[in-house]
Amino acid sequence: MDKASVRRNLVKFRKALEAEGIREPRLILFGSHAHGRPRRDSDIDVVAISHDFNGRDLWERIEILSEAILKSHPLIEAVALTPKEWDNEESIFVEFARDGIEIAA
Repeated sequence: MDKASVRRNLVKFRKALEAEGIREPRLILFGSHAHGRPRRDSDIDVVAISHDFNGRDLWERIEILSEAILKSHPLIEAVALTPKEWDNEESIFVEFARDGIEIAA
């Protein structure tokens, strides 16, 4: 998948998250697509950061992400974090995504 297609799919993903009640999610692309080394079968690794994930447990977050993925692209692999979790590096995914690319709205 080329860069333009990845971006288009992440824009769809952002809109789908917003439709699920996640306002103004910050998206960080990481992994092979962020580093310019994707294979044909590479997924699209992304961290979604929003205050709207506060108070939601892991399963609620997974449900929201799953709905958004179904509405955008099946190769998206997403993790949902709050800004505090991102800033305090409370997830191992932060380590992988710190050098990722922020996808502008």
